[in-house]
Amino acid sequence: MTALNVLLVVAAIVIVSKLLTHGVGEQPVGAVAAAESCEARDSVRVVADPKIAGALEHIAAKVRENDCISVDIVEEDSDHTAVRLGAGQDLEFDAWVPDSDLWLLRAEELANVSGEEITVTTRDVVASTPIVLAGTESTAMALETLEVTWQGISDGIVSVVLPDPAGAAASVAALSALQHAVGDDFTAFTALVMRLHSNMVDASQDGLEAVSESDRPTIAITTEQMVRAYSDGAPTPLVSVYHPDVSTASAVPLATADNVSDDTSHALGVLIEAIHASPELLAEHGFRDASGQAHHMAENEVIVPVSAESHIDVLDTWGQLTAPSRMLSVIDVSGSMNDVVGGNTRRIDLFSEAAVLAVNALPDNTDMATWIFSSGRDGDKPWEEIVSFGSLGDPQHRQLTIDTARDLEHRVVGGTGLYDTVLDAMRFMRESYEPDKVNLILLNTDGVNEDHIGVELPELLDELHVLHDPENPVVVIAVGYGPDTDQQVLTQIAEATGGAAYHALHPTDIAQVLMEAVTQRACRPDCGG
Repeated sequence: MTALNVLLVVAAIVIVSKLLTHGVGEQPVGAVAAAESCEARDSVRVVADPKIAGALEHIAAKVRENDCISVDIVEEDSDHTAVRLGAGQDLEFDAWVPDSDLWLLRAEELANVSGEEITVTTRDVVASTPIVLAGTESTAMALETLEVTWQGISDGIVSVVLPDPAGAAASVAALSALQHAVGDDFTAFTALVMRLHSNMVDASQDGLEAVSESDRPTIAITTEQMVRAYSDGAPTPLVSVYHPDVSTASAVPLATADNVSDDTSHALGVLIEAIHASPELLAEHGFRDASGQAHHMAENEVIVPVSAESHIDVLDTWGQLTAPSRMLSVIDVSGSMNDVVGGNTRRIDLFSEAAVLAVNALPDNTDMATWIFSSGRDGDKPWEEIVSFGSLGDPQHRQLTIDTARDLEHRVVGGTGLYDTVLDAMRFMRESYEPDKVNLILLNTDGVNEDHIGVELPELLDELHVLHDPENPVVVIAVGYGPDTDQQVLTQIAEATGGAAYHALHPTDIAQVLMEAVTQRACRPDCGG
């Protein structure tokens, strides 16, 4: 055999060997090069919300195999990552995939407070999931029959469970949609918020479990993905109800760290392409693609993701309306409160009814005390405490406050000792200030100051300005009842403390005005602005 023949035989053996090793149709030279490069492959570290992490892990496995890129998926709740980013912590990741773009905005907002800079930028939207109402099949059918509106929900026709918006982006998106659904009517939206806050749970999973275990028609605000994940093997599967007032979807973004290298940026681009090319894997984990299209799902309607830019303000509003508060209710029981204002109804009767409604509207995280004032109630002092501070989360204290409001008619006597009462109330609240709560005085009166022994208006206003601390405010929310109220004076008193003044000019206005004053206690004077 010549040397040339020997070389040909050896070459043939090598070729056959490679074909047997790699398979017919493969490119052995490229495969060898890829294998060699995979020993020092690009590495990408991704922090992902647990809801999307499973889908990303499956897609990352394909990228590892096909593109020789090492993708490390680390799970962390989106709200936790947002807080750490906002505090300026170095999280040592190349990309972040929260369950909603709301969390990037939240991180920016927190960074503005802390003085830090946000070090991530949204690169692409990789998935989405509609905001839905979760219920049992029987509840879903009943809702379709009743055609329940959000006003009906606010009135308590069906119980609604809301996961805490501080940790559930779906809740924030739903609140934003509801605000739009009520025509930006802040009073109506406030009523909805108070209703939802009374049934708030800590997390989305808690909401779904509450729906599953409830013995009355109950729904939870959540996402299509959460319903699918929960119902997979659950004893009581839940279904998604697509309410027309919440026809929106959350966008799931992929944000990259600002300091990633060109190689890492390229690797992330490969990962993003793989996600877009894998709608079936997203669907297996309950997600839709970035456009809102369902893949191999029963729901074929495209629900377009909405930017969270429109949601961030409503989260701040929610925080204001539901903030823990410490409220001193100061009630005028001077003789004019016995005036008949319609039929046989006295002003004190209308106020008592309204006060009961207002106390019932306040959340459990409210501490409340009640003073009454007229003139000469305790020597020269025009006021007296009839209910000391306690939490409305204590059923006994809430009931005592309600019973006291119902019994005010027996306490009506004397003139209006307004100015001394306001000053003493402010001093008391300043001395007992609690920094973790909204501290306020709810002043209710139907007249003008009739006590000329004590402090006069100029001195009162000067003292209020001195006592006012913008960093640790105690505000006066003043409510005037009837045409004889000196509303200008109430406005001056309120403004001196950073508060606000209301006027119930007609008897029928009393309940509505008091409810507004109580439920908007934490955001005045800027509610709904």
